[in-house]
Amino acid sequence: MPRSQSEEVLSIYDATLDTISSYTLYNVTNGWVVSSPILWLTPSEFLHIGTNSDYYHISHASISGGLITNNFLTSGEWDVLNIVGFNSAERRVYYLSSEVDPTECHLYEVTLQGVKTNLTDTSAPGYYGAYFSPGATHYILNYQGPDVPKYILYSISSSVAQEIVILEANVRLREFLDNYDIPQKEFFVAEGVEYGLNSFVMKANSKKPSPLLVSIYGGPGSQTVTKRWKLGFDEYLVSSLGISVASVGLHCI
Repeated sequence: MPRSQSEEVLSIYDATLDTISSYTLYNVTNGWVVSSPILWLTPSEFLHIGTNSDYYHISHASISGGLITNNFLTSGEWDVLNIVGFNSAERRVYYLSSEVDPTECHLYEVTLQGVKTNLTDTSAPGYYGAYFSPGATHYILNYQGPDVPKYILYSISSSVAQEIVILEANVRLREFLDNYDIPQKEFFVAEGVEYGLNSFVMKANSKKPSPLLVSIYGGPGSQTVTKRWKLGFDEYLVSSLGISVASVGLHCI
């Protein structure tokens, strides 16, 4: 990939023939390519996250005749954030995406035929991570917000997930935090001329005007406005120093 991140090339080394074959995965003129890991299924087919109509989606790609053909398993005006597991026996892919809202992250399953199943409750706000076993028969679901984080172990087969045990619910942390006035994020859309930007503000508990710190970061693939639970320096500024904090994200609406 060149420094401009405008092109992504896949190079395959054949140790038997001592040859290198190179294939162009993506070549863009507007924006940049965000490289993602490749999950090989066979020597000529693999899974990866690529650009589909300006959004990041899962491609079941194949190599034939010196060319790469992308067959996208997901599509829509939202991004796949990560491929977290693959069940080779059932040919099912597990991934995290922002389909519900750019500020959220939910867990899904999709077959190689493009049939999708939700594995988290998308009717409630949530931000999740997931850690799958090598055969993708079990996984740890990490609820990361907006409430206090927790970890739950699941088994999964034929699109059906069964809860086994709650590994950590952070009950003591929740009880401890009940004694404090923790700043809460208020989410809103900052309207622009052409687009709106996802944003949040944590207001200082003050009867008089307070300073406002606006946090913006624009690196490739970054998103500062999420519903992850967090207790850090921003919360300290709001609760202890009376400084309101806001953040403006990159995802447009």
